[in-house]
Amino acid sequence: GIADSFAKLAEGHSADLMDRRHTPRWQAGIDVGKTIANIHFDCAEVALRGDMEALNLVWYANLYLAGSFITSIGGDRPNLVIAHAVYDGACDIIPGKRDQYLHGEYVGVGILLLLQVLTVPDLPYEKTLRFFRDTLKVPTTLDEVLIDTPKLKEALLHNMCGRRPLQPGSALHHRYKELFGLV
Repeated sequence: GIADSFAKLAEGHSADLMDRRHTPRWQAGIDVGKTIANIHFDCAEVALRGDMEALNLVWYANLYLAGSFITSIGGDRPNLVIAHAVYDGACDIIPGKRDQYLHGEYVGVGILLLLQVLTVPDLPYEKTLRFFRDTLKVPTTLDEVLIDTPKLKEALLHNMCGRRPLQPGSALHHRYKELFGLV
């Protein structure tokens, strides 16, 4: 759940790609997303070692704050699920193998991909990559979650194209093709 809750901030910032004005509702959601990320960066490692105070904060971030983020920004910014598209795509293109990883592990890979094409000030790519790899010990690449051939990566990209703003031919679509090694 920790990796998945990072998606709230990353996907919230993807509204910048959709030519939408920043509303007070959106800003409140972004503030909640920043709080979630800060709690995880500060507390997850000791929570994973059994510290109950830190674990309570992580649960609070995952259950209460992530839920309030969805409530505050969800209806205001539809189709912000670019990071979640990796999980959705895995369900479609590798259904027999998809269960080898958790939902949040796929979403974590999606977050890292998104952070390579979108600047999220409070969620820098290198810091997030190290946190996922070294603290959470979750997969950090498509290859690690069995999306490891050009054919599977092309299928994933095709699957992701149903989500705005990742339309075929867009600059973002081309950037993902580069990340997937398809150009």
